[in-house]
Amino acid sequence: MRIEGIGGPKLRAEGVNLWHDTSHWGSIGLVEALRKLPVVWLTSLIVRTRMFFSRPDALLLVDFGAFNARLAQWYKRWVGGDVYYYFPPSSWRQNPTSQCDLANYTDLVITPFPWSATYLKQNNVNAYFYGHPMLDTLENATPRDEFRAMVGVDEQSVLVGLLPGSRRQEIRHNTAAMVQGIKLLMQHHSEVEVAVAIGNPSECDWILKQFSQAGVSVKATEDSHGLMRAADMLWSCSGTATLEAAVLGTPMIIMYRGSKLLEFEYHLLKHKISMFGMPNLIYGSKIIPELVQNEVNPQRLLTESENIWPGSPGAMKQTEALDHIKQQLGSPGATQKAAQLIAQRLASIPTKRSK
Repeated sequence: MRIEGIGGPKLRAEGVNLWHDTSHWGSIGLVEALRKLPVVWLTSLIVRTRMFFSRPDALLLVDFGAFNARLAQWYKRWVGGDVYYYFPPSSWRQNPTSQCDLANYTDLVITPFPWSATYLKQNNVNAYFYGHPMLDTLENATPRDEFRAMVGVDEQSVLVGLLPGSRRQEIRHNTAAMVQGIKLLMQHHSEVEVAVAIGNPSECDWILKQFSQAGVSVKATEDSHGLMRAADMLWSCSGTATLEAAVLGTPMIIMYRGSKLLEFEYHLLKHKISMFGMPNLIYGSKIIPELVQNEVNPQRLLTESENIWPGSPGAMKQTEALDHIKQQLGSPGATQKAAQLIAQRLASIPTKRSK
């Protein structure tokens, strides 16, 4: 079997012949997305051309509906092989607002949310739900006591975990706000210890310098999942990390700071956005505080942190909600089951074509 396509270093490490590296495609905000559009558009043309001539037997898509849905429709029309979609577009939405047409161009859809599978089946999609793969990823997260011993934090301390993000821009904006917020928090609570997750190793020195210049002692770690499990609370940049933290059951504050241009975009669109944190979207209400731009200030971070202080009613209420969110994601084993189903379908392709 020969596997080719587009993706990142992990796919290449697994033996996939990459036509294009998409690891830098991530963007936040409309303007940043528009800057990436020429590269995405050109890559789409290259991929379609290569598939037209190589005639692959099947197309496997993961997430990224804006790109993949159009590619799947083109492939189904001009190549005609099987289309398998893992993480279909907007699968997290419990009340979809757009018409579902996946049945027209997919042969198999595997979704990470149970309500998505129900909705897709109602729309004649061959859909399956095995659970969320994040449950598999987090099964081996470093235990709380082991992580604390590793970074030198005792059990009596209140450990605040900081997750400023992985993209350089968001790290720079979020870290600056976190530093000032932590300074104020430590003035009010002497038992606080701080650890920051380094999502982008190239930014490590810059991050540590910001804390050092502010006179704040901080532990640095690349084990973000271990930090999520060991912390008493988290200040997390909006994104995948918030759902990971929810699965691990750690109370948190969701925050995001960006450029002035991003702030302008937010003010234009915020009347359409009731909440943006993935745990809140799944839960159906804002059980976790969401702070954006100027709302991410020292006083607000202090107030929200004290509301979810270890042992407080706020912390217990949020923990109960996080457990509810985790229960909705199914049970571990989803990744293996999804892979087995796709492998079975691939194995049947020669038989179908010989008939």
